[in-house]
Amino acid sequence: MDINPTSIDVKLLSSNLIKAREASGKTIKEISTLLNIPASRLKNYEKGKYVPSLPELESISYIYRIPLFALLGNGNIDHFIHEPDQDQFQQLIEIRQEIISTRLLLAREKLAMSYKELTEKTGISNGTIKRYEAGNLSPPVDELIRLCEALNISINNLVDNESPIGTWQELQLMNSNLRKMPTELVAFFIQENNSAYLTLAKQLSSIGFEKLNNLSQSLHNLLDAIAAGDDTQRP
Repeated sequence: MDINPTSIDVKLLSSNLIKAREASGKTIKEISTLLNIPASRLKNYEKGKYVPSLPELESISYIYRIPLFALLGNGNIDHFIHEPDQDQFQQLIEIRQEIISTRLLLAREKLAMSYKELTEKTGISNGTIKRYEAGNLSPPVDELIRLCEALNISINNLVDNESPIGTWQELQLMNSNLRKMPTELVAFFIQENNSAYLTLAKQLSSIGFEKLNNLSQSLHNLLDAIAAGDDTQRP
């Protein structure tokens, strides 16, 4: 990993260390215990009296889930910190509950399925299903899965992917998938000057394997024909 440090702004680093620790909800004692260093040393890091060693800073970065380059001031640390707001969470839960209830209602009506039939398929009472569809009650995930199966819809279509929480979940999934890929491919992907190759690869993938294979075969045939023509024209 290239963090491209030119110099260390000790004041900014100390401020970032405080902000990152407070956002993590951990105490100085907890962090110092994890690092096996005196609490007084960690306090001095946060006061800017001393600068952590690279191994210590790498460990702190991992504990706080804040990239090393951001702690060092080469990126905005706020991009990696989300501070939950109670009102926002409550609004989000209410909106999400309304979306899910509406989709369940529409899916049942599309199938022209009665409450009785849905109850027989899921084991969930009529009254409870009606409360779910009205948005008066949020279904537990296990019951939501049963409802989705009975209504022929995928629970993935109900998962949040638009709010800050949803985009965070998507990012974690992308990171997880990246970790499964060969290191050399990941290194290629993150190079900015390789974006043209990635764009081309995306365009080719949209063609589909069968069409792409036919195109490849046509190009081979064309090259063979050109080569054969060259041979017949030679003295």
